[in-house]
Amino acid sequence: MSRRGSCRILVVGPAFIKSADLRVAEALNAKGFDSISLTPRGAVGEGVCGLRNVTASGSRIVRALQFLWLLHTVKPHHVELYVAHPLCLVPYYALLSRLMGRPVLIWSRGELFSWSERSLYRRLMTRLAYCCASRILAKEAYVPDRLRQMRVAAEDKLVWMPNKVPVAETFALARSAKNVLFLNSPKAFRHIEILAEAIPAVVSEVPEARFWFVGARTAREREHILGQMRRTGAQDWVEVKYYDAETRSYYEDASVFVLPAELVFANNSLLEAMERGVPPIVAEVDPDVGRIVEHGVNGLVLPLDPRVWADGIVDLLTDEVYRQRLGAKARDTVVSNFNLNNKIPLLLRIYDEI
Repeated sequence: MSRRGSCRILVVGPAFIKSADLRVAEALNAKGFDSISLTPRGAVGEGVCGLRNVTASGSRIVRALQFLWLLHTVKPHHVELYVAHPLCLVPYYALLSRLMGRPVLIWSRGELFSWSERSLYRRLMTRLAYCCASRILAKEAYVPDRLRQMRVAAEDKLVWMPNKVPVAETFALARSAKNVLFLNSPKAFRHIEILAEAIPAVVSEVPEARFWFVGARTAREREHILGQMRRTGAQDWVEVKYYDAETRSYYEDASVFVLPAELVFANNSLLEAMERGVPPIVAEVDPDVGRIVEHGVNGLVLPLDPRVWADGIVDLLTDEVYRQRLGAKARDTVVSNFNLNNKIPLLLRIYDEI
């Protein structure tokens, strides 16, 4: 494994490759692994570093043939599978890989949440794929317990592997502007309406406050955010930005990071903001949020109440000493527990095992 390009990894399942995945691929490339992905959209937000993409066809039949061709020509060391749409191809990817002698690693994310509410078809397709896995890498804290309850995976298959982010040597806690950052796609469970209702109360006490909503991927998502802001009269203090190559630069000028989501998990943007010394505010509805954010220590954990969120934002924007103290602890949390440098050796050990 010491020679660059001596082993290959075939990544399949996601709709696109995130910047965090690109950085992992780049680090693995330096250790002798080439990553090749099969996705419809390729890399989003950054240039490709250490990862090649084959554009997946919109036709499921053609996409299935593309996967077979890649297995035959690339001859990967193993296949890394994300359980995503089109779901009917997921067990096909897993079964075909095993038939051709290629181990399968499944990155388990949110597909097991609300398992009992999923359709019988979705549960069956997911179970088939999981049964074929050599290892299941759990990105979310609840996944190992859920898999044990489902009885679809042996204990020795499970590995806790949350999101981890690069840690830079330098960072700054001080901020000259009062910028509040939401950096995620505006999915319903992230409750941007809470922020829309909180903003007028915030600017009444901190008139210079500005709110950035970054992460819209389509014109429809952007309009959804703007519609929520117009509903509460908050549009004059809001900027809405698409997810693009400049996304990470927003952390450097943000004073507070907000994520009013009922499913926090190990949110990658949350960890990136904390690494930059930006204190987060998250919702207390997720029982696992304490693994990342401890209220009053490295951020705020608040109920999903617009008035409470407005008060929390105002507290951080008006008390710079308090804000910087939480930001410093947020940075320490990421350095200790969510450092990308610690992820690569663990991945390499798993690759050796399979």
